[in-house]
Amino acid sequence: MITDEQGKIAKSRDERVRIYGNNKKKLFLIRSKFPAVHKHVESFGMPWALVCSKWFVCLYSDVLPIETTLRVWDCLFYEGSKILLRVALALVALNEKEILATTEFADLANKFQSCTISEETTFCHEFIEVQI
Repeated sequence: MITDEQGKIAKSRDERVRIYGNNKKKLFLIRSKFPAVHKHVESFGMPWALVCSKWFVCLYSDVLPIETTLRVWDCLFYEGSKILLRVALALVALNEKEILATTEFADLANKFQSCTISEETTFCHEFIEVQI
């Protein structure tokens, strides 16, 4: 099931393509805000969907500490789905040096998997205020 930012379910192929295109535009933000990280990830041939899919599909419930997840959900209900991308950008921002230090595909995948559990993500209010 594919939904747009307003939560409407895509019923036709054209609607699914439009929504997917919007997601590609969102990933453009990673490239523009963190060009070195984007280039590094692309150099390994790692698709961004591999990195972010679990984050977005489970709304961070399986990857962030519970208090932080609940804070993200509060923001989701108040601000809408844009908070989901802001959280992803914050995770990249907080872990940029470690991501760029990886030299193997497996290390990069492990870094993205473990970047959600850190001291920075434990303090939910400070985490939400991370400047991107």
